[in-house]
Amino acid sequence: QEKELLEKQRRDEEERKQQELLAKQRKEDEKKQKDLNEKEKVAEGQRKQQELLEKQRQEEERKQKELLEKERKQEEEARKKKDLLEKQQRQEEEKKQKELLEKQRKQAEDTKQKELFEKQKKEEEQKKQLEKQRKEEEDRKQKS
Repeated sequence: QEKELLEKQRRDEEERKQQELLAKQRKEDEKKQKDLNEKEKVAEGQRKQQELLEKQRQEEERKQKELLEKERKQEEEARKKKDLLEKQQRQEEEKKQKELLEKQRKQAEDTKQKELFEKQKKEEEQKKQLEKQRKEEEDRKQKS
């Protein structure tokens, strides 16, 4: 009977040790799983942060492009307006000049100084031609 009791105690002790070992193993497995989950959480957070930063960078880039395009269009519009204004001023100047020449021609006819008028007209035409050439040269230089 004592032998049986000792055998039972030994088996009980082995069973207890086995249970402790299993409990310890389970605890370690749980800790490993918890650590793994934590690492995954951190990695996911970092990934989301990277995605957010990339989205922000792309949005910034898009805004910058839009701004540059808007500025380019404004500059183009300003240049067109300036060109148009210069053209209108030239046309107005030419019109005044023609009117003045016509007035002078009539005066010359009226005062019988047609020869003088013809001479002036030729000189004026030469001046215009030279001015036109000078302007064209200036425009060419500006464009290049």
